[in-house]
Amino acid sequence: MKLLKENYEGLEQVDTLSEDLKTFLLKPDIQELLKKTDFGTLYKKLPPDFVNDFTQLMASLNIDPLNYLEYIPKSFLAFTSIEHLDIPKHITRISDYAFRNCHELTDIIIPNQVKRIGNWAFSNCRKLTSIAIPDSVKSIGNYAFYNCASLTSLIIGNKVKSIGEWAFYGCSGLKSITIPDKVTSIEKAVFFACTGLTNVTIPNSVTTIGSYAFDGCNKLVNLKLPDTLTIIPDYAFNGCSSLLSVTVPKSVTTIGCNAFSRCSGLTRVSLPEGVSVGDFAFCECDGLEQLELPEGVQLGRYAFTQCEKLRQVLFNGEQ
Repeated sequence: MKLLKENYEGLEQVDTLSEDLKTFLLKPDIQELLKKTDFGTLYKKLPPDFVNDFTQLMASLNIDPLNYLEYIPKSFLAFTSIEHLDIPKHITRISDYAFRNCHELTDIIIPNQVKRIGNWAFSNCRKLTSIAIPDSVKSIGNYAFYNCASLTSLIIGNKVKSIGEWAFYGCSGLKSITIPDKVTSIEKAVFFACTGLTNVTIPNSVTTIGSYAFDGCNKLVNLKLPDTLTIIPDYAFNGCSSLLSVTVPKSVTTIGCNAFSRCSGLTRVSLPEGVSVGDFAFCECDGLEQLELPEGVQLGRYAFTQCEKLRQVLFNGEQ
């Protein structure tokens, strides 16, 4: 699909170019590029603050800017009514806010040359239903797919090394996620409020999980924590009310405050020796009936408060 003037709203504002951009476009060397229609070179010379206004000017003249750009600029199509987009194969980066609040966008094809998806790049694209992140991508920015509530299909390329904070917050349509085995850290609140998520595969490459990472994933049933973890942070699985059991790996030394609070479906918890359990860590786990505390476990305040069905506690295998 070409990005022409019909894809933009408020193009009447483009006719009134800023004085700074007018001055830039009137420079002799830039005038020469305009005469040659050498827009590729012109884009390389454009100061960052002028890229978006010039791009809209191009579109108003029915010149497709994607033919000349090497990357998708910051806020490139933010707040526009675009519905579909096949990004050209020569594009190597999707910048911050590029497609933010494109409320009509339902699908987009990302080529296998893109290496980075920026912060807030697709945030609030409420009709986006599927996304395939190619193997070329190495990093996904903070809030990149924030509140894409209709997203039901997500493929994360196997070369992705980092997924930013809050990247998939509120993607309530997602049911299953496989995290690539090059990812070493699941950042803060990455899957917060993914209320449709039932299954997540966390590879052994992951050594840290951020606070609130899976907070509010109330349909999450299957969870296997990797043996490489040392800390389960505050609120990491708070409100995961469909979890039935949790085995905390022997490598874990600390379970943070409220890490598993309000996991009302939990019936069994297995803790390793010597682990430190934070305040309210398992508070309001209404389904928990039996608890085994191995040697050296340190319990914070109210760690198991309001576990109304808890009737039996075993210390080193003894009641």
